[in-house]
Amino acid sequence: MTARTNAIVIAPEPYDAPEVADAVWEYFAETGERLLGRPATDDELREALAWDESRDLQPPTGVFLGARDADGSLLGFAGIRTLPAVPGSCELKRVYVRPAARGAGLGRRLLLAAEEEARLLGGKRIVLNTRSVLTEARAMYASHGYAEIEKYVAEDWAEHCYGKDL
Repeated sequence: MTARTNAIVIAPEPYDAPEVADAVWEYFAETGERLLGRPATDDELREALAWDESRDLQPPTGVFLGARDADGSLLGFAGIRTLPAVPGSCELKRVYVRPAARGAGLGRRLLLAAEEEARLLGGKRIVLNTRSVLTEARAMYASHGYAEIEKYVAEDWAEHCYGKDL
């Protein structure tokens, strides 16, 4: 699926593309700074990226969506993947809007595009996990019908889990 609104195109693209890798590094750096209360070191970021489980955001079981402006610059991204252990469920991963593109509703548009991709993957429900410090993301999910659910992953870093029927 490709969504085009206000000269921004949201479309599937490879998670391992160089510009995507730069944006994912930025995502981890910003999230790390919020969690640690200080900038994360390059070694800490490399360690976090080494366990990044988002490399499966590609067909046939997932999709990585990039949001690009008319010049082709990557403004944000979101991923979706099926959860084989929970039939009919998809997991939302890595929703991020770069600082220069914030405040114009791009996060919402990425969320809606990811929900549509989840439906195309056969999802009847979408789940996600996030951290307490990501207050803006948690507010966006709540405002779009996501409700806190029981933890569906064992990781300690999954401080809040949300779900929504599609």
